[in-house]
Amino acid sequence: MTLRHIESGDSFPERHVADLDDLKLADDDGSASDSVASSRRAPSRPPKARSESPDGYEMRGRYWEAADILKFDLEESKKAPDVWDYVYDPVCLPPSGVARTPTMRQLGAMPIRRAWRRCSSRERPNMRQGHVIEAIMVYERGEVLDRVGRCKRCSEGKGISRSCVVVPRIIGDACSNCLYDGLGEGCDALQRCSYRLPNRKRGRSDESEDNTVPRKEDFTTVLKLIEQMKNTSAAAGSKKDQNVVAKAKRIEEAALQVARAAREWGRKEAPSK
Repeated sequence: MTLRHIESGDSFPERHVADLDDLKLADDDGSASDSVASSRRAPSRPPKARSESPDGYEMRGRYWEAADILKFDLEESKKAPDVWDYVYDPVCLPPSGVARTPTMRQLGAMPIRRAWRRCSSRERPNMRQGHVIEAIMVYERGEVLDRVGRCKRCSEGKGISRSCVVVPRIIGDACSNCLYDGLGEGCDALQRCSYRLPNRKRGRSDESEDNTVPRKEDFTTVLKLIEQMKNTSAAAGSKKDQNVVAKAKRIEEAALQVARAAREWGRKEAPSK
């Protein structure tokens, strides 16, 4: 792995290219060309430049932290028998001149787990398209599904890469290959892999979210409260009012009264349990 224009003051110098010397396979006599890679020392994080924004410095720091992961992935790819089926593209995420979307910012905060590579039969990605950038970032940072959990297109080998990678909490149902081809809405990766993703321990936040989701019996209780309020307010009369604004205010006040009644009911029932 080599950096290009490290000292040029670029806010996003995490653009990386696969050095040709590092990607050479073993010669005919069986000797591997590892002298160049072994002679390099680990990159050190330079200090922040005066003209560099905090956001750019943070992005540069993430690259230095991920450099070892990318280098290891490239070195391991030499041992794969199908290494010639893949192509490593020089990428910059996000490229200069492209506006970063909220999805890119969320994915950028995640650690890089693998280097981007595509099938040699596919085209080189257009790094000016937002969905292409997001797809590559998902591939670098997401969870790789097994053969059983892959989406239909990935199982048929129609993706730009051989791996079906997902980030459910940010992207949703789509995998990296379907995102790249603009078919994210029709991807069924999450439906196939929802029970195959690594399980994590449920915390208090998960339990609190489950407790706040209304259930069928909760709506039945609300209807009973409304019925009680209708009976108590029937004595006030039924004077018709054609003013829409006044009617809307009354409806809002009725909803607030139902909410207060539910809160008081909870306070009364809590000590008894």
